[in-house]
Amino acid sequence: LGLLGGILPKAVAAMRAIDDAPVRAFIAPAICGRCYEVPETMRAACAIRLPGSSSITSWGTPALDLVAAGRRQLEEAGCREVRVDPRCTFEDEHLHSYRRNRACGRNAAIIRPD
Repeated sequence: LGLLGGILPKAVAAMRAIDDAPVRAFIAPAICGRCYEVPETMRAACAIRLPGSSSITSWGTPALDLVAAGRRQLEEAGCREVRVDPRCTFEDEHLHSYRRNRACGRNAAIIRPD
């Protein structure tokens, strides 16, 4: 259950069920739409379920912009503020990137109330 499965709006709904306080979100560094190359069939299928996800790599091939799609889902779910770290994990060698180096480490997320 990831972005395509609606994990972000479901998480926002679950948080609101516990406390109706405004929800703010932060999207951590991720591979950007200029670097996340995918087959055209995948891009087309995702564009239907994730509006705003269709992209093109900097070298002109089909891509996905999952950060833009995630931001859109969070905003549509009613998040008061959505901040995005603009760094691309593929382009920034200080960040872990499975696409750049399959032996890389992993990232973790922390969710907490204000």
